Amino acid sequence: MEPRIQYAKTEDGVSIAYWTLGQGKLFVYMQSVGVAAPRTSTP
Repeated sequence: MEPRIQYAKTEDGVSIAYWTLGQGKLFVYMQSVGVAAPRTSTP
C-alpha cells in the first residue's frame, strides 16, 4: 500500500508535506535538507 502524501500549511504560509503509514505508536523522522551551520576558520 502506497502512503498518501498530505500537506499542512503553517501560519506564515509554508507548506509541509507528510505521510502516514500503518498504525501503532507515533514515530517521527526528520531529515535535514542542505542546511548548514555557519563556520569560522581558526588559525
